[in-house]
Amino acid sequence: MIKAFHREYPNCKIFLEGFDHNQLKHHLIDHDSDVIFTTHDDITDLAEVKYYDLFCGHFVALVPTDHHLSYREELDLDDLAGEKILLMDNNWCPPEQLKLQETIRKKVDDLDISRC
Repeated sequence: MIKAFHREYPNCKIFLEGFDHNQLKHHLIDHDSDVIFTTHDDITDLAEVKYYDLFCGHFVALVPTDHHLSYREELDLDDLAGEKILLMDNNWCPPEQLKLQETIRKKVDDLDISRC
């Protein structure tokens, strides 16, 4: 995909790097990036940026189709007890996700937590 894009736009520079949400904000403020994608709660302390709502969303839980929870129509936090879950590293996730992760960690018993 990158090669095809570069053929179409040879003068466009492409850099692929992984940044946490704080690094993204600094890239925007320092004019190293023109646009970043984040959540509104992540930029409330930034007066020098303009925020545009692209869409409204919500958090979802994903489970494999052969998992015992996959037959459920809805999940509650209690349903996660005893499950292996993957959470984002606290330094990498935006504030709303961090709040959700902390709620899960505090309210759900017997979790097997891994972080990425």
